[in-house]
Amino acid sequence: MTEIAHDAAALDNLAALGGASLVLRVLQTLAELLERLPNELREASAAPSPELLQRSAHSILSVSGYAGETDVRAAARAIEHAVRTGDVAAVPALLDRFDRAAAAATPRILAALTAWKSRA
Repeated sequence: MTEIAHDAAALDNLAALGGASLVLRVLQTLAELLERLPNELREASAAPSPELLQRSAHSILSVSGYAGETDVRAAARAIEHAVRTGDVAAVPALLDRFDRAAAAATPRILAALTAWKSRA
């Protein structure tokens, strides 16, 4: 089963719950996280405490789900799971996966921000 990279209906579903202003808050939060989190995750992976890496990966789960960014969410969840289960050998490849997902999602998020600003 192949997971889709992006659920286009997610933002409309979110708007039905809280309007365009909620969508804009979620998109802005996600854009900010995608800008800083790849570096934060790499720094946390080098730290002696794996809890920091797990918390950093966890920080994007909800907002990426709300925005329909399923690849970002899956990559963050995989990092969190690897840390929780002690599979530190998998972390470098999972960080690469997260970087690719974040790079693919960023233009979509920025375009969506522009589009939803006109609706607010």
